[in-house]
Amino acid sequence: MQKRNIRPTIVTFIVALFPVGLWLVTQPLAFATTGETLNTLGKLCAIAGFSLFGWNIFLSTRLKVFEQIYGGLPNLYRWHHITGSWAFMLLLIHPTLITLRYSTISLAQGYQFLKPSLNLPQLAGEATLGIVYIAVLISIYISIKHEWFVKLQIIIGLVFFLGAYHGFFIAGSDISQSTPLIIFGTIWVLLALTVIGYRSIFHKSFRKRWQYTVQSTKKEADIIKLSLSSDNGIKQYVPGQFAFIKINNSNLPKQYHPFSLTSIPSEKTLQFGIKQLGDYTNALSNVRAGDIVSVEGPYGEFGRDIDKYTHQVWIAGGIGITPFIAMAKALNNQTVDLYYSFRSESQAYFIDELKAIAKTKTNFRLHLINSEKQPQFSASSIAAQTKDSHAAIWICGPPPMMKTVRKDFVRAGINNNLITSEEFALS
Repeated sequence: MQKRNIRPTIVTFIVALFPVGLWLVTQPLAFATTGETLNTLGKLCAIAGFSLFGWNIFLSTRLKVFEQIYGGLPNLYRWHHITGSWAFMLLLIHPTLITLRYSTISLAQGYQFLKPSLNLPQLAGEATLGIVYIAVLISIYISIKHEWFVKLQIIIGLVFFLGAYHGFFIAGSDISQSTPLIIFGTIWVLLALTVIGYRSIFHKSFRKRWQYTVQSTKKEADIIKLSLSSDNGIKQYVPGQFAFIKINNSNLPKQYHPFSLTSIPSEKTLQFGIKQLGDYTNALSNVRAGDIVSVEGPYGEFGRDIDKYTHQVWIAGGIGITPFIAMAKALNNQTVDLYYSFRSESQAYFIDELKAIAKTKTNFRLHLINSEKQPQFSASSIAAQTKDSHAAIWICGPPPMMKTVRKDFVRAGINNNLITSEEFALS
């Protein structure tokens, strides 16, 4: 089920330490004085940060091998954020330690190092750190539209080349003095250039994309239901997965956005239920039958293990019900209790579909919680009703709700390895 996956941590450390190892092959360690120690540690941080920076660009390809290593795309995106943060911190520590090293000689030399310079390699390093620092602050503290977020990521990627120029050509650079590091750095830069050019300039994907046609579109409250057809589309996918779609419609931006599939492979169409939450999803009201849709995927591990557990508890909040629609359709002999919490009758999405499934499948029990009229469920009460400490639990909904519910279940004595949550965030 959701066993602890240590592969991302191992891979991240290998990526960071591999070029450090190459450096150690050719460069002697210098720790005789405080200045030498600070200088050595500063250079090691720069090399490791450079490696992680490039690796983060490669992770953006969404290649299947990365999905497998990181345990699904949601976890891959989480580690993309973590790796980027580590790279930034290491690159920030680098000039800090070098400044301290010069300051051990004199404060004037420390100031001279920090002072903006017209030396191009040094200027490139300063620009790299400054631009990345601003971009990180924007991405963390300022809410920006998706299209600007994508552009911001492209800018950060291009800044990687400024940093590479700094590392290769700055006076006394260890990279330029080490053949193994020159080879590694060149390969890293060329691969990053390939990724950024292929994705950002040519707008191509490293994953297969399928062409579909909108068969029908239906609006129910603030939900858009899309049904797509194709003569040569995706053949197999796991109920509970999601896909990226781009709709060729003049009223919509030419962007890919991820949405959960509500259909199963045996159905003739690919179906999505999309809540109107922002500019892009609100514009989906303009989609018409016959529009061409490019589909990339499927992605995700959320519903992959539902055949392994005879008794399951599913908990959905709001639009978090969407992956459970497909999972409910695909149920075989498993016994499932679905607890579906919504704020009002108008926000009880897919209720008719869920009730229809419950009528035909006696092993699918539906528990509806209208928070306007009744108290919210608690993990302890669900655990008491379940009466099976080995029941597997799936949670999908707003991130704060999923975090709270998981903690409550663990507090109620449920093994954390039996709990799966769909924690996907594009940013």
